[in-house]
Amino acid sequence: MHVKFRPRRPSPAMVVALLALFVALGGSSYAALRVTGKNVKNSSLTGKDVRNNSLTGRDVKNLSSGDVKDSSLLAKDFKSGQLPAGAQGVQGVQGVPGPFPDVFPSGKTARGAYASSGFAAGVPVEVAKDAQSFFYQLAAEPDSHFVADGAVAPPQCPGTKEAPAALPGHLCVYEHVSQNATTLIDDPAGTLRQGFIIQTSSAGAGQFQSRGTWAVTGP
Repeated sequence: MHVKFRPRRPSPAMVVALLALFVALGGSSYAALRVTGKNVKNSSLTGKDVRNNSLTGRDVKNLSSGDVKDSSLLAKDFKSGQLPAGAQGVQGVQGVPGPFPDVFPSGKTARGAYASSGFAAGVPVEVAKDAQSFFYQLAAEPDSHFVADGAVAPPQCPGTKEAPAALPGHLCVYEHVSQNATTLIDDPAGTLRQGFIIQTSSAGAGQFQSRGTWAVTGP
């Protein structure tokens, strides 16, 4: 007697159970997988494949110049002392020795520039002023001298409008430009130890101005 067997199809529950078993076994296999340099194709990894701040000098000691993008490294990426020092810079101007003085040093000269200008409609006369500070207070009031444009400077003012100078205890103001104006140093008593005021008055209608340089030397 010949009996013919037909294969029995697995039930849906059996299929689900087998799939779960397969996934479980496969997951443990993947967890045990170890990736080494043999598993990675040369020159296939990019910067985004490496975690930030994870590489050290030991990891990159065999890198060549072609492995790093040009102009991408910063000074902070190198260990202290690894970068060569730059060339020595130009020596700066020597400052005034500390501590900060309360009085302008005797024999020292401060220099600056002034500009006083305005516009006059006509009569009455228009007045413009420009205040200048010495930054240090002088030990005593200096004698003031205004050298008008084209005038001869007094002996107390041995400089020029391009290179202003003053003898100790003197303030010398050198006018460079004068236009439609009369100019003087406004020096009410007791104010010149800290600075001075240039006063320019219009000589007629229109633009008027006075510009120049000054020097003061401590008494």
